[in-house]
Amino acid sequence: MESLASLGSASPFSVALIGFLLGWSVAWPPGPVNMEIVRRGSLHGFWAGFSLCLGGVTGDAVWAIVIFAGTAALASVLLNSGILTLVSLSLLLLLAVHYLRQSLQDFIRWRRGEATVQVPRLESNRNGFLLGAILTITSPWSIAFWLGVSGLIDHQGITASSITLLIITIVLGAAAWGLVLSSAVYPLRPYLQKTSWHAIAKGLTGAFLGWIAVGRMLSEFT
Repeated sequence: MESLASLGSASPFSVALIGFLLGWSVAWPPGPVNMEIVRRGSLHGFWAGFSLCLGGVTGDAVWAIVIFAGTAALASVLLNSGILTLVSLSLLLLLAVHYLRQSLQDFIRWRRGEATVQVPRLESNRNGFLLGAILTITSPWSIAFWLGVSGLIDHQGITASSITLLIITIVLGAAAWGLVLSSAVYPLRPYLQKTSWHAIAKGLTGAFLGWIAVGRMLSEFT
């Protein structure tokens, strides 16, 4: 990350490579977004999973533009304010309850002998894109990430074109991981459509979101 401070003297290729690798490294760790990409892709195909990824990187791009456009102070206020924390916690808790409830329903269907999960009709590509964007835009971690990237850059020595290239390639790096993950789901769809897998996947997603919410509440209010 120290190399970010010297981007002003770096070649466009170096800037692009650093941005792409940074975006990829941020996107690949297991989490609720990646789990949801796999789950939606297994039910509705490639675009259902990849659209959620595109929504997430769109939200990232929004925060990148806000912070690098000279409003980092405003972003810091939002990050430290109770408003964003309340919105984020409310969303996380609602999603956690939603996934845990669906996990229980799938588990009951599994015990009844229903081997294949029921496909929700409302899980369209558009809904996936909106969910990905909402998760990212309301996430304090997204703001913290872009503030961290901004803080590591020597703004006196870097041009606007280099900053733009860095933002674009970070977003492309994250989208590339989503593309790989969404593509890898397709040949596994016969296995990933099993009710038992969805019960486990939704349960883990709900538990993870709940764990994040509880951990954030403890850090904020204790």
